[in-house]
Amino acid sequence: MKSLSLFSTPFQQLKMSEDLRISTLNYLLSNFDFNNIQSEYKDHNLFDSHPQSQELMALKQLAYNLVTQFIGKAATEQLSHQRAWLCGTGPDYFLKNHNHVNSVVSTVFYFQAEDGGDVVFHDPRANANRGYSSDFREVFNFQDFQFEPSSGDIILFPSFLYHTVPPYKGRSLRVAIAIDFFAVD
Repeated sequence: MKSLSLFSTPFQQLKMSEDLRISTLNYLLSNFDFNNIQSEYKDHNLFDSHPQSQELMALKQLAYNLVTQFIGKAATEQLSHQRAWLCGTGPDYFLKNHNHVNSVVSTVFYFQAEDGGDVVFHDPRANANRGYSSDFREVFNFQDFQFEPSSGDIILFPSFLYHTVPPYKGRSLRVAIAIDFFAVD
């Protein structure tokens, strides 16, 4: 008998350089009011609203290079644009189960994340979350993945992957930028 593990979902975790982390964190802390940020909404893009920022332009280029490695050069040539936003910064910040509609690949750069701010990724297979008892979930290997970020982490994942951000209970400010990559229409 042959047993295969089918339909795996790519997920990548990397570390950014400490120089990039510190310089971007300092830029963000100097240029944004973290008590009143405009976070995830459709028409906001950090790259468009701060085109003179060397730190954000370096981040944009790094994100593009990492996505090229993640999905390959041929697929990357089908990408049209990126959208970036500050995410998950305040106390009790949370997001319900969601994915990143219309984008292809998503990334998150964690500049300061020491007190939580986890992301729970859910099994993407159709009906995998339909209420199986734990016995069947083990047999079929249905499982969620809880990512616990720390400062300097970078994650890349397919945008179709549903995920939840539980309420943030940390005492320190959590600073992260999410970047979505979109395909040519």
